[in-house]
Amino acid sequence: MVFESNGVKITYRVFGSGKPLILLNGGPGRSSDSFTPLAKTLQTVTQRQVILFDQRGTGKSMVSPLDETTISLDLMVSDLEELRKHLGHKQIALLGHSFGGMYAMAYATKYPNKVEALVLSCSGGIDLSWQRYAQHNMLSRISKEAREKYEFWTSPAQTEKDSLKASLEALRVLIPAYVYNQKFVPDIEKDLVNLSYYVPKVNQLVWESMKDFNLKDAFEFYKARTLIIDGRQDILGEAVPITIHRTIKNSKLEFLDETSHYPWLDKPKEYFSLIKAFLS
Repeated sequence: MVFESNGVKITYRVFGSGKPLILLNGGPGRSSDSFTPLAKTLQTVTQRQVILFDQRGTGKSMVSPLDETTISLDLMVSDLEELRKHLGHKQIALLGHSFGGMYAMAYATKYPNKVEALVLSCSGGIDLSWQRYAQHNMLSRISKEAREKYEFWTSPAQTEKDSLKASLEALRVLIPAYVYNQKFVPDIEKDLVNLSYYVPKVNQLVWESMKDFNLKDAFEFYKARTLIIDGRQDILGEAVPITIHRTIKNSKLEFLDETSHYPWLDKPKEYFSLIKAFLS
């Protein structure tokens, strides 16, 4: 299915029926395809209608030209509001994972009265301060040999030779840090290091549009209840969810131990139980 926003056709899928829950996948620059299993499980668990869409510039929601005039967080927030109107709902619940959490918070601060409930799953922060140390967190959780590989792929020689390949290979080295249970590494690698899901240029443009991103004083008129779920061992660190919790008045913070950045893989029973109880 398709709706239009600022001249761009955005493709979305619907799972089940009931009150709406819009799932915002991480990235930026990644299509929603790899989040299909999560959307289906959420529909079963919550008994809600789960909506999943390809964010502009990804998947089947392509744009032209691909530049700062067509890709920005502000435009993406407008897309989400157009989707709400297209679906005909007065209010929507949002579940944003990783960057999707930042996306959800940006929408919630601009359209506070349109949000019924907000679930932030291992979300990025209300500002960009976590970017200074997240990489060090990841490097501290991989082997010495892996760190040496990371240094190789991030060296000027490799980035100048083939910047795209170098960035993907550097990310591949870091993937073990994304999950507590290492049996899930192949699943995450299939998702993250895959150009059929990922548009690097979109990633770059979105982050460039967010250089002044800071929502610390933007939640004044936001009143909807919020659930913050994070892994105790998440790569972004505990300061991120704690700061979000302190900023959003009507929020509840839940940590899952032995869990990194993908809680539905590391601790599925606990993760889905928290969401079910919150959205019931």
